[in-house]
Amino acid sequence: MRAGQAGCHRAGLLIATLLAAQLSLAALEQPYPGEARVVPQTLMLRADLDDYDDHDDALSRPLAAKECQRLRLDGYATEPCLSAYHGVQALHLWFNPGKPYERKLSISSWYQSNRLGPLSLFRDRAPLLSLTTTGVRGTGVHQRLWLLLGAQQDQCRPLLLETLSAHQWVLGDADYQLNVTPHLYPARAPHIVIDYQLRRVPNEEGPSHITHRWRDTLRWQARAQRFVLSARSGRPFASAVTEIDATRSRLGELGCDDFDINGKAWEVASIMSVLDGVFDDRSTSPVSTESTP
Repeated sequence: MRAGQAGCHRAGLLIATLLAAQLSLAALEQPYPGEARVVPQTLMLRADLDDYDDHDDALSRPLAAKECQRLRLDGYATEPCLSAYHGVQALHLWFNPGKPYERKLSISSWYQSNRLGPLSLFRDRAPLLSLTTTGVRGTGVHQRLWLLLGAQQDQCRPLLLETLSAHQWVLGDADYQLNVTPHLYPARAPHIVIDYQLRRVPNEEGPSHITHRWRDTLRWQARAQRFVLSARSGRPFASAVTEIDATRSRLGELGCDDFDINGKAWEVASIMSVLDGVFDDRSTSPVSTESTP
């Protein structure tokens, strides 16, 4: 093959790969198996209320108040009436929309792929509100997130923000896939075990390899009213756990309002960069004892 033809061929392959990555995003938005573990019981989410603008609360509030449903949730003196619906690239959560001082929480979302529902983790308390949504996304990069919401004296507060899956495609190298499996252990003081597995899938022919595998154990700390890392085992991907740990440590400073589309949570939540390290960390090289043909 002549040099010019070879160059055109490589360029064509690159364009085809980029287009395939972009077109596959909708497919990637389909619920990941781990999402059913953290949201085992889902609430029905309807489309935007009569197609009203996401920011037109004066129009959507009366409709939300009419269709909201009472939920028994931890931290609320009386059962809140929750209206939850999809908007344009957002999941809207409106607690007690019939009260004029209550505002809705609009969390960034794509393809209306959220799962939302009550999650019973504390045996002697009401359920928490658990949801999944999209994290970082784009050509060759995709992430799914788990957000767990509790409340204290009727004030919503975030308890967990964890990644459920992530992949990062690196040009001329490979697709790095982080598979995450959470295990929930309800109790008076519950704990959560999260298994991580990072796999390198070469862009060209060759076997894929598991480069890192590790386990985090999070335990409920009653005094701090939060989940804390109590143990980590296996072979972690250093840059990933740095971002995961930083997000966990900052979560206590945030309120639910910070998770609004333009809220500061998305600026300080470094879990969005969980796989950025594959660009310069050569410990993800193909050398591994585990491989899949």
